[in-house]
Amino acid sequence: MLPDCTGPWDMISGTFPLLEWFSVEGSEASESGGGRIDLTAAPKLAGLRIEMLPIGMDLRVPWEQLRTFEDSDSYASYEPLFVRLSRCRDLEELTIIADKAFFEDTPPPFTYTLPNLRKLDVSATLDEDFPCGILSALTAPRLESLAVTYWTEEQLQDFITETIKLLKRSSVPTLTSLDLSGPPAVAFSDDRMRVFLRDIPKLTSFTATGTFDKDFFDLLIEPKSEGLREFKFLPHLTELTLHAAEESNDAGIMDLLWARSLRPTTPRQNRLKSIEIWYVDKAWYDDDRVVLDERSQLVIACKGGELCYSSWCPFVL
Repeated sequence: MLPDCTGPWDMISGTFPLLEWFSVEGSEASESGGGRIDLTAAPKLAGLRIEMLPIGMDLRVPWEQLRTFEDSDSYASYEPLFVRLSRCRDLEELTIIADKAFFEDTPPPFTYTLPNLRKLDVSATLDEDFPCGILSALTAPRLESLAVTYWTEEQLQDFITETIKLLKRSSVPTLTSLDLSGPPAVAFSDDRMRVFLRDIPKLTSFTATGTFDKDFFDLLIEPKSEGLREFKFLPHLTELTLHAAEESNDAGIMDLLWARSLRPTTPRQNRLKSIEIWYVDKAWYDDDRVVLDERSQLVIACKGGELCYSSWCPFVL
């Protein structure tokens, strides 16, 4: 059993035959002070979480064993991050939270391959550029799930641009889950979104927060004969959740319901099994950029073969 160190950092070292997960949680009060953590004799260690590692801390970890890595350290450059990642050859899940990082240098001129990475989650800093180097320096041929937290339209567009390159570089045919999380005021209407959707045809689960105008729904849905609809670029989509600003296009939302009601018209098309549409308040954070409690209203909720709830009107599809 490892001690819960809440005071000055000292030394943790020894043999830990049953240790599977370890978390280092520093704070601004513990930015320096040295110390050492040596977990090289932990044969079952598979998960690591780092939050603001104190300056001077000597962290020794069997990186090659890790399957899950959550990193929110206070980086000043990309190099130390990729020094760590380059040793995580069997990593399957990676979370990078950049709210304490300030990447001042340019991304590495070469890429690092994580051959077994299946899940990637990147969170941007509120008042900084999107950490594009995290995506531009990675190759992940088995990536299945991708999530991002952004604060501005510029950050979202940077994410889309670099992700398109990542997917092409990795030749990823298997991305099945996408979660785009940010303020409801961020608009979803750009040509790059069209390219993005075309590059992820295997997607089965899509979650997004923003203001969805007619252009977005025109990208997502294609009219068919007799007033029917189907998904234009995402024929395998089975789960859809939108947290929409109230300024979003109502007609597009209703088109989603028509698309959901369709049974597959081609062998490659699945029926949408679950859809949720939430209206959220645009006042997602206050003038001091403090995130407010989520204020949202469930507008539509449908499950395959069940009653479709709507605050507009209940009906069955």
